[in-house]
Amino acid sequence: IEYADGNIAPYFCVKKEATTMSENSADLNRVCWASRRGMLELDLVLMPFARERYPHLSAVDQAAYRRLLESEDTDMFAWFLQKSVPEDAGLADIVIKVLDFARTRAL
Repeated sequence: IEYADGNIAPYFCVKKEATTMSENSADLNRVCWASRRGMLELDLVLMPFARERYPHLSAVDQAAYRRLLESEDTDMFAWFLQKSVPEDAGLADIVIKVLDFARTRAL
């Protein structure tokens, strides 16, 4: 990469930026794929959240969302219907964020 002042970025900087971008893209693709569930109701909530909000979450919330995706569909369905609450506080927090997103998106 050549800067406007004529300096050239060291190779290791360019490679690291490209690697980070491709790693982020691969992570997003994995998360979007995992957000496709066996229940249409979950797909309609999780897939838009993964596409539109996941990239903007903090690292802690991204990790919580990935943990959420490891949960059983029946558990997630109950959480999103607010019939029960996850015991894990991190999961409970991300469930609230997903629900808030789904509510505001529906308006």
